[in-house]
Amino acid sequence: MVGSYGIWLVVPMSAGVAIGLLLNRYRNKNASIKNRTIELSRAVYLARIHKEALAEFVSLDVPVALKDILVEFSRVISDETTARNFIACMGNGLPDSEAAGDAFADWLDLQEKRPGQAQIFSRAVTSGVAAALSRWPSAERLCPDTLADLIVNPEREVASVVRSARPVRHKSYDNHAAPRGGLVHA
Repeated sequence: MVGSYGIWLVVPMSAGVAIGLLLNRYRNKNASIKNRTIELSRAVYLARIHKEALAEFVSLDVPVALKDILVEFSRVISDETTARNFIACMGNGLPDSEAAGDAFADWLDLQEKRPGQAQIFSRAVTSGVAAALSRWPSAERLCPDTLADLIVNPEREVASVVRSARPVRHKSYDNHAAPRGGLVHA
């Protein structure tokens, strides 16, 4: 008889443990869904900032090579694979200015003579990288300090963008419209 009482005690305890484990698993899954939702909401917000800065920069009277680079950069970071490659490339350090070419000289000239316009370029790049990192968090594992490096060292920012997003060809920006593609319509 004593053994049968043990079963009545073990069965409810086992059921309680099983229910507790299921509830814990549900809470963890729910928390990860909530975190991912926050990341994606942040990505949308940052993509909007990127789109606005891109449209504003393209409408300015700045060297076409810089416009081309920024549009190509937007395309590069719009795809998970190319974004991961770009972020990995950024972790390789600052390329020399010769490798960056004339666009880097244009950037330095813009920084010196029209810092407000250079700041718009930086905002487009920084928000674009941040949007890509929020959209694809696995990319951040390649270079965990990518965003901090972008903010601290704007020359590295531009050199990395110039290195990875070479201008495809000169485009006409007479209509001042934001180019399609990239994170512009995320």
